[in-house]
Amino acid sequence: MASLFEILKFLEADNSLSNFNRKRRRMSLRRECDPFQLEEDDLVRDVCKELRPTLRRPTEPTDLSEETKVLTTLYFYATGTYQRATGNAEGLHMAQKTVSDVIREVTKGLNSSTMREKYIHFPATEKERTHIKTEFYRKFGIPGVLGCIDCTHVAIVRPNTNEERYYNRKGYHSLNVQIVGKHFTASHGASRGPRAIA
Repeated sequence: MASLFEILKFLEADNSLSNFNRKRRRMSLRRECDPFQLEEDDLVRDVCKELRPTLRRPTEPTDLSEETKVLTTLYFYATGTYQRATGNAEGLHMAQKTVSDVIREVTKGLNSSTMREKYIHFPATEKERTHIKTEFYRKFGIPGVLGCIDCTHVAIVRPNTNEERYYNRKGYHSLNVQIVGKHFTASHGASRGPRAIA
């Protein structure tokens, strides 16, 4: 009869092998799928290019490309789904922990002062404001519009401190995020909460 030690050793080896096989399977699925084959999207390519200096470069064959990292993060932002579901999405094929690390890395790059200064700008001069109002009137026939505003709740993991400040009327923890857009591009962003992001 096998000892308990031998049984545990066998189970541990079996688990290590299945983890190794799962990792290799995900890697091969990612290699087979090129999300950029689906359509030409210069905006995403431009964002990838601009974030490249802030992202960790792939050094191992199992490392993710910068493009995959950016697309994974954008998929997560767009769907508002869980990280595990994001990792299982067609073309991504990665573990929840990897998705979490990727989202953190890309979000940090997007929140860099360089990116904020380039893409988040509220018109400071009268000339800029007049130009935006004129464009809104020309396109939509609405006078005096400086921008369109919308807010949404972005779900977050329950914080350890000041939890009550993040619990919303919809029954989950979130940041209340506001975006002001002009000509269908974000011009100003804000988040209400103890750790506000602009």
